[in-house]
Amino acid sequence: HVILPDASWPEELGLLNQLGFGPRPEQVICAPREELARHNGHALDGRRADLMSGTSLSARAIAATQGLMVRAPDHDVCLRANLKSSFQGWINRLGWRPRGIVVERDKVAEAISSMLVQNGRVVVKGDHAASGFEQTVVGRGDPLPDCSGFSRESGLVVVQEWIPHVRTTSIHCEIAKGGSVLLRGITDQLVEGVHHIGNRFPAAPMDPQ
Repeated sequence: HVILPDASWPEELGLLNQLGFGPRPEQVICAPREELARHNGHALDGRRADLMSGTSLSARAIAATQGLMVRAPDHDVCLRANLKSSFQGWINRLGWRPRGIVVERDKVAEAISSMLVQNGRVVVKGDHAASGFEQTVVGRGDPLPDCSGFSRESGLVVVQEWIPHVRTTSIHCEIAKGGSVLLRGITDQLVEGVHHIGNRFPAAPMDPQ
């Protein structure tokens, strides 16, 4: 089943179904945002809820009122995993790329200058950067970006090397409690400049060239 707030009810659901997309109407449950009342028409108590985002408190609230078990780590764990500073820390410890450094907001200019010594361009990201938000690309000779509005909670900013590329892919995996990793799918990220505007599934075959 898919649980949606009333305001999100897609009137075009029938058309989407004809095209082979979206849940069927009988699988959709509407939960009023104001009430988040238990939906008595479905026996959902004890069933599992797969959240689209483990960082969403509203999704967790809906699951709780429906008697659902949330299939995700604790909220604070999901928040930490979603921070760019945490992600860059893991990359650095594994020795992977893109290489980068995590600095306090007032040290960004110094970090950019340091990274540009060996890189023609760098990517500057706030802790919650996404789809071009809190993100900019800086090259040698470019004016330094204003990062005063980045990462208001943590105050941390990531400065990464720019890696020339012809396409970007998003690899979706599920990590079980035992540590096993299950590949759920690979999508192509659709990008305009530095802005992520959507994904294409499945990803196109890789060109060896």
